[in-house]
Amino acid sequence: YGSNWTELVGVNYYGNEKEMTLFNNEHFVQISGKHYAGYISEVMFVTNEGRSIKVGQPYGISFNFYPTHDGSELRFISGRQNGFALTSIGAHWA
Repeated sequence: YGSNWTELVGVNYYGNEKEMTLFNNEHFVQISGKHYAGYISEVMFVTNEGRSIKVGQPYGISFNFYPTHDGSELRFISGRQNGFALTSIGAHWA
């Protein structure tokens, strides 16, 4: 977010890191993906403009996060990693 970056986490076997620049008044309204065997295998972010960015591999059980109040947007994500890959993820809306 802005100039506040953390270290890259995850397995980079299948591609390169990705970045998405948001337009003015664009924000994330959904996070979905898949998890398998204790790891987050895929994550996709969707904006209010209908654009999306996806990373990871599409296998496992699906999950979907979205705000429960109209007009809310993603403020930050949190989670855990084990030095190898993401093991949990949480979405925080306001």
